[in-house]
Amino acid sequence: MTFSKNKSIVYIIPSLDIGGTEKHLFNLATSISNNYKVEIICLKNKGLLSPHLPTRIKLINLGDGGFKFGFLKYFFLINQLWKILKPKKCIIHFFLPKSYLIAGTICILQRKTRLIMSRRSTNYYQKKYPFIKFWENRLHKKMRYILVNSNNLKNQLISDEGVDIKKIIEIKNGIKKFITEKKNDYKKKQKNTVNEDLTKINIIVCLANLIPYKGHIHLIESLNVLNRSFKKWKLLIIGDGNNKYKLKLQDLIKKYDLQEKIIFKGIQIAPEKILKSAKIGILLSDHEGSSNAIVEYMNCSLPIISTDSGNITEILDNQINGYIVKQRDYQGIANLIQKMLLEKEKSKMMGKNNKKKVNQLFNYKEMINRYKEIYDKI
Repeated sequence: MTFSKNKSIVYIIPSLDIGGTEKHLFNLATSISNNYKVEIICLKNKGLLSPHLPTRIKLINLGDGGFKFGFLKYFFLINQLWKILKPKKCIIHFFLPKSYLIAGTICILQRKTRLIMSRRSTNYYQKKYPFIKFWENRLHKKMRYILVNSNNLKNQLISDEGVDIKKIIEIKNGIKKFITEKKNDYKKKQKNTVNEDLTKINIIVCLANLIPYKGHIHLIESLNVLNRSFKKWKLLIIGDGNNKYKLKLQDLIKKYDLQEKIIFKGIQIAPEKILKSAKIGILLSDHEGSSNAIVEYMNCSLPIISTDSGNITEILDNQINGYIVKQRDYQGIANLIQKMLLEKEKSKMMGKNNKKKVNQLFNYKEMINRYKEIYDKI
């Protein structure tokens, strides 16, 4: 298979570990590579998804060069990235802030112009690091397009960061059946796989990596309230991440004596089996762009409880396919969980409504076609 220079794309991302953006890029690159020559550069590590990439995709893992100290790590990274990108005349597409700040800066210094950035979460991280906002605003001006997955991100880029509306393109997440566990050596690495009949239990599922803004603490507080009057439930948390934060969550669970009720399932390369066994999908995030977890709940016909974060009001009709709640309303959240577990037929109907809606709003083929249209323009 041969391609012209105009049909080559380099994606740059910290890693291909399990996360919403990483899964999105995995699926995008896999589909796009049927029509374009695709390379993926990982700045941190290859990640758990990388063994499942088709062989036609070239993967470059820069890692840290074996250096233990921050300065040497970044010197190695920048030096290697400069050499790799220098001869490239193709489209370069950045995912996540780290790759944008480092690789984007290198591309600007090398006077590259076929540049795209994807913003898939809110810009609250800029408040903690004002210099990032300053520098990203300058990088924005050099991008050909900035892609977002929700209208609220588009509005935020315009109002907070002064991006020209003509430069911003919204492409909704497309839902696709995810990869299967096909490699025996990979199966052995899977953590906490499902080994019980979950259909006999009132399972609540939270698909969210262990990051404080995902609201796990508010969920545990709500379930502690629920457990005082209703005992027939179990929470499965799918995801991994910050070990310090996980210890904090475990301490809170122990404080409320919920160790047998709340189970960390770790990273699941294909979480559908757990999702389809659950009765409720829940996400109590402080902020989101357009949550992949919510879309995956919908695709598995789950009724949903979510905070009003990101574009949730665009996709969740309150009391039709789930409930929108206030994050710290622990009693109210507990009451809704109990209500949904007891009113089984109504909850099933909500789940069916979600399945219909996800097929209408998050069409995978339409998403890929939108990307192709953009790439063909530049």
